[in-house]
Amino acid sequence: MMYEKLKDRGEGGDIFWGSKQAQENRFKVLLTMGGKLSDDQVKKMLDNKTVLDVGTGRLDLARFLAHRSLIPAKLVGIDILPTLKEKALKNAPSFASFEIRDITKKPYPDNSFDYVIGIGIFSLTIDNYLAYVRDMLLSMYKTSKIMTIVSFPNNNPQNDTFVNVTPKVIKELIQNNITLNYSMVTDKENNEFIIYIMK
Repeated sequence: MMYEKLKDRGEGGDIFWGSKQAQENRFKVLLTMGGKLSDDQVKKMLDNKTVLDVGTGRLDLARFLAHRSLIPAKLVGIDILPTLKEKALKNAPSFASFEIRDITKKPYPDNSFDYVIGIGIFSLTIDNYLAYVRDMLLSMYKTSKIMTIVSFPNNNPQNDTFVNVTPKVIKELIQNNITLNYSMVTDKENNEFIIYIMK
């Protein structure tokens, strides 16, 4: 279902980003909790920690971290598009690796990574969208030791490609299916909201 949607849209990586700058702005907002954390605090947060980047595309998050000297012990990027692997691994940072994997169909053992991050993975309109979000979030939450961080589109025009979902709907889904231990940041510049789900 999601594979077919992504395949129809191309090779990923640039599907959701208007530009490289827009992509990096999203990474920064997400990692700093909307500007609440400094780069030094993010650096300490990632020091000796492991990261799973779900829907990694071309490992752009790993490259962003390396460029800013925010180096985790290990980052594993996973994606469901096999065509991305070669481009993702070309000149990838030494701490990063890439796997073809659907976390809902082939989950990792519980608590396998300190942080599990998914940026832009909930943007496309698909059948049974909320069930897909629930299953993905549950798999990601179980895989994380410390925190799961995910972004959602906010105030998108609803159409056949991109979803429009409200924070209220996602908050209720998390409360009813996962945990009450979460927080949310609104990223008005990028029309997103970001959910931080803590263990």
